[in-house]
Amino acid sequence: MTNLQKDEKSQTSLRFQYIVAAVVVVSVLVFGSILASFYFKSVTEENTALLKLHDSITIHVDGLRSAMWKADKSLYVLLSDSETVQLNKIESSFNIIGEKLKNISDVDEIDKTGLVQNLNSLMKAHNKLNAEVVILLELRKDINWLYPMLPFINRT
Repeated sequence: MTNLQKDEKSQTSLRFQYIVAAVVVVSVLVFGSILASFYFKSVTEENTALLKLHDSITIHVDGLRSAMWKADKSLYVLLSDSETVQLNKIESSFNIIGEKLKNISDVDEIDKTGLVQNLNSLMKAHNKLNAEVVILLELRKDINWLYPMLPFINRT
């Protein structure tokens, strides 16, 4: 072999190595971009699901807040004005709050939010408050409890 043939063979071999290296680099970049695309797609889908869950919980919490304000208002009327008390309205307000709490606990994937423990304690507090309000409503029917001085006034 002459020097010219050796030079051509080494150049061809060097060109071949450059081409192989370029193909490998391009393949790695294409494979990496495909993996990144799949990763971004999965993260986007997960974030979309969490945003839908957030919106759903927000709607339910807004309904719960509204029901609690109505119940608070009806209890305020109970304490401030004894003639216009509507016992059915008070009981229905507390029943609506219970339904709203149940609706929140029935939301799909509520476990992902970390709100289950807080929701359970809120449900327990609601049940306790509801029981106390029922007792209060029963006591209101007793005229001697409502007006404790009435028996003494009637004796004189």
